[in-house]
Amino acid sequence: MDVLQTVKQQSVEFLDIRALGTGKGSVLAQHIKQSFKIGEITPEQALEIGVKTAERLLDNNYQYIVSTHIDKAHIHNHIIFNNIDFVNFRSFEYQKNRGGKVWEKLRNINDDLCRENNLSVIENPKNKGKCYYEWQQDYLGTSWKSKLRYIIDETIMQCTNFDEFLTLIKSKKVECVYTPNNVVKIKFRLEGQERFSRGRTLGWFYDEPQIRKRIEQYQFLKKGISGKTYKTNIIDTNKFQASKGLLHWAELQNMKEASRLINFLTTHNISNQEDIENSSTQKYNERMMLVSQLNKKQRQIDEIGDVIKLINTYEKYKAVHTGLQNSKNPSRYKKENITALHMKCSPFVRQ
Repeated sequence: MDVLQTVKQQSVEFLDIRALGTGKGSVLAQHIKQSFKIGEITPEQALEIGVKTAERLLDNNYQYIVSTHIDKAHIHNHIIFNNIDFVNFRSFEYQKNRGGKVWEKLRNINDDLCRENNLSVIENPKNKGKCYYEWQQDYLGTSWKSKLRYIIDETIMQCTNFDEFLTLIKSKKVECVYTPNNVVKIKFRLEGQERFSRGRTLGWFYDEPQIRKRIEQYQFLKKGISGKTYKTNIIDTNKFQASKGLLHWAELQNMKEASRLINFLTTHNISNQEDIENSSTQKYNERMMLVSQLNKKQRQIDEIGDVIKLINTYEKYKAVHTGLQNSKNPSRYKKENITALHMKCSPFVRQ
């Protein structure tokens, strides 16, 4: 059985266990990458350490695969394990990662195994663990698309409407072409980038309609909590200095308004401007996590759409290709069906 068949078989077994679980969540499997210093280890040793890492972390309660790669200068392992255990049929997050601190245990296991095998260990590492989304953004940080996404996200938080967005993003050395009457409504190009990147290719959340909605939604976040706004009605008492009666009235109204404002801030646990900004940032970060999920779903939809097109082409022209195989006069048959025979349905046809 080759590697691909092994992985496919293991995937089926993962799904069989997953089907028995409850509270499975959206995570199908967990992925660990374990790297070693260049020149210190052989592939056989790396594989052995990878297996021991999985055993110690998972307590032999989860299905796992360890794959040792030598395609880069540093030998490294990929450890993939089922998110559902085969003892209680509960998720890894529920069983092992409550509080999100399992990375600390994983790091300690890795370091212990490296010390046991006289391998290098990073002592007092500067960086702490990070969620997959943060890692993914760092990993993609060198690409044009990633840089464009970052600048677009930043610009959305700095403008109040779409026209201001178009003006502001151009000041950040991003060429932005907005053509509302075209199929491709908006596209971007960084200084030094050879080709434009369409908004939709950056992700569903970067197309023109969604940029408009994001600007509007972020304005709500900046103005208040959970979409609520608070408008103060403080009266300028300087207007009533000439009349003691009106001045007294204005001061009373301002006291009432100040009391309302204090109640609003207390209800939402806001004590200063920083609290408002932190709340806005938190909501925006939560939204960006959803963006990542939406982009992933969009890619899956696009891939399924491509498969559907291929299947439709296959069904349409399969009979023609079969006719060629059964034809008594192949040359004549090819001439009569040359257009259909050049359609790309051959991957589905056994030769």
